[in-house]
Amino acid sequence: MKGFRRLFRSLTQEGDSSSMLFINSKLHLQIGDIGEILPNGVLRIIDRKKNLIKLSQGEYVALEHLESIYGQNAIVQDIWVYGDSFKSVLVAVIVPNPETVNRWANDFGFTKPFEELCSISELQEHILLELKSTAEKNKLSKFEYIKAVTVEAKPFDIERGFVTATLKNQRKNLLKFYRFQYLNFT
Repeated sequence: MKGFRRLFRSLTQEGDSSSMLFINSKLHLQIGDIGEILPNGVLRIIDRKKNLIKLSQGEYVALEHLESIYGQNAIVQDIWVYGDSFKSVLVAVIVPNPETVNRWANDFGFTKPFEELCSISELQEHILLELKSTAEKNKLSKFEYIKAVTVEAKPFDIERGFVTATLKNQRKNLLKFYRFQYLNFT
């Protein structure tokens, strides 16, 4: 393999052999990425190993991958998906897109300001239906469907420690803040 030594050194921090694994005399590199082999033989990186969780029924879930899929829905501005090995379902905190929510509110005769709309159960139900539609369109497995949501009016921000400077979710901080809501989900 051309360039293998250079690739190997960069992936293993200058030759750290703890990332090497030999299976049936074939070298496998353990670099912490999760990937899939596409039909054309190309490796596509899906997520990082540290972002995988195992649900109580034994299914593994890539949380950031799901956040990117569900985040494509027009109603979602920010999303944090959570699950753990003690529960069989995924839950999420959603910061809805204000424009989309206000259009929905006008269509259904709600005249409240955005912050108040975020606390009504009708919006929560609508968001769950939207997320289910997104899951179906993307052919997600049933265990990857979000079963409950908390709707938050205030976007995730750096000041509260909910996202990094590159706008990646700070999972530990989000869990600390939303733990009570999570415990009441299931």
